[in-house]
Amino acid sequence: MTPLAVLRLFALVGLLLSFGALAANIVQTWDTFAPAYVGHYVQQQLARPLVGLGLAFLVLALARPLARWLARD
Repeated sequence: MTPLAVLRLFALVGLLLSFGALAANIVQTWDTFAPAYVGHYVQQQLARPLVGLGLAFLVLALARPLARWLARD
């Protein structure tokens, strides 16, 4: 398996896990959501999955240069 394929697979797994965590957090807490505490809700329920999604998209976007860097002799 090439380094590019490994990085893309890693990013895809990260996207799936982060999106799943985000969806689960929203579904589990939607009935207790209070608009007065939006900042607290985002910080407690959405921040970690959103950071994971951002990192996975970053790895996906930089997969080609990262693969070249990992494959150099």
